[in-house]
Amino acid sequence: MKGMKSYQGKKEEPYLIFGSITIEASIGVPIFFLGIVCLIYLIEIMCIGSAIKSGLDAASRNYSKEAYLVPLVQPGKIKSDLVAYVGADRINSSIISGSIDCSKSKVSGLSGVADLYAKYKVSIPIPYFNARGLEYEKHIRVKGFRGYEGSGLNLKEDTVFVTETGVVYHLDRNCRHLDLSITEVPFLGLDGMRNDSGGKYHKCEKCGNSGSGMVFITSDGTKYHSDINCSGLKRTIYQIPISEATHLRPCSKCG
Repeated sequence: MKGMKSYQGKKEEPYLIFGSITIEASIGVPIFFLGIVCLIYLIEIMCIGSAIKSGLDAASRNYSKEAYLVPLVQPGKIKSDLVAYVGADRINSSIISGSIDCSKSKVSGLSGVADLYAKYKVSIPIPYFNARGLEYEKHIRVKGFRGYEGSGLNLKEDTVFVTETGVVYHLDRNCRHLDLSITEVPFLGLDGMRNDSGGKYHKCEKCGNSGSGMVFITSDGTKYHSDINCSGLKRTIYQIPISEATHLRPCSKCG
């Protein structure tokens, strides 16, 4: 009989099969430990993500307090505030690969509302897993404190908003055509950048002599500036009675 061995004068006994537990263990144990390792890294991804979010929140508070003096988002300052809050050692010892990128951060010159971004990449040191790394981005919107602006107009008459050189009037002060969004960018990257109309940026005649470092541009402008205080980056908005805007046409967006 198969699986049985016979001895003369003795009862037949079954074969004892060894090794089945060893095979199961050799397959199951590595899978179990791989699951544990993946869980550990998942927890680390969540922890470092929470730390980056908190650091960006701290940077936003600093910006809000300083917006009255410097009405501009400086990505380098946002990054340094974030790193200072989280801790350089914590970031360097984490699974973040490369540096944290805050260059997408910008502020509306009209409303003072800033959008702060922190983009980073994590890498899990497990072969065949996420060879290119996983990219994450944190975003916070904050209103900079720039003081209170009162109005001495007679509110019994409807008012509109105009600019010094504008040819239209606006009914909404937050109209996107009034929004002067200033962004700090590297000079060497200007060739690949375009404004909202698809046009290139050219040197400002007043301050655009800098050929290196960081420069300032606007989303609807055509010039780049080396000085944040350049008059070309200023847009003065006046609130006037509508009766004084008869020579202007209404804005196509809000008029």
